[in-house]
Amino acid sequence: LDIFLYDAAGPCGGGFGTGELASGFTQNDNERIIWSNTGSVARNVILHVDVFDNGSCNNYDMEVEIAGGGIGTNYCLAAPNSTGVVGLISATGTTSLGQNDMRISAKQLPPNSFGFFLNSRMQGFVPNAGGSEGNLCLSGSIGRFNSQILNTGGGGRIAISVDLAALPQPMGVISATAGETWHFQAWHRDVSASGTTTSNFSNGIRVVITN
Repeated sequence: LDIFLYDAAGPCGGGFGTGELASGFTQNDNERIIWSNTGSVARNVILHVDVFDNGSCNNYDMEVEIAGGGIGTNYCLAAPNSTGVVGLISATGTTSLGQNDMRISAKQLPPNSFGFFLNSRMQGFVPNAGGSEGNLCLSGSIGRFNSQILNTGGGGRIAISVDLAALPQPMGVISATAGETWHFQAWHRDVSASGTTTSNFSNGIRVVITN
């Protein structure tokens, strides 16, 4: 399989070099496209799936994630991981203690790797923290969501619901309070260019907690 993303108003289906916005091509039928609309208006797009062996028959899953809106503000420069892109963190739901429905997710992570989220009241910047190939974007008391260790699966994503009344910290869980700013980041296993096991981080996101 190959996949191509086209503007709906333009040509479609011509293959590589025919005006596609992005394309995915590998030898393992696990194709992936990441594209961002950097313009000021919405765009309609077409995703073209090209089965180059018409005599074959198989079943595939298509996962589409459209990001936009959300809560919080991203910060900190992440280092590229083994996929060649940087891990990105986002938050959805609300910042309300009363509703307590915040969810954080990270994408563009290496597939089938273990990862979990971190949090702190303070942001920071520590390159190659703990021997990692990435940048730690937190400082101060850093808590780990160790009870929610996840596998990124084939799509390279992890996500959790955040209990604002039980945020992990080194000495146990604590409750956030209105007016506080909390910072979150994803840590994940990775493989270096030399083939050794290492780790990396997504960028960070800060969220101001409300009532």
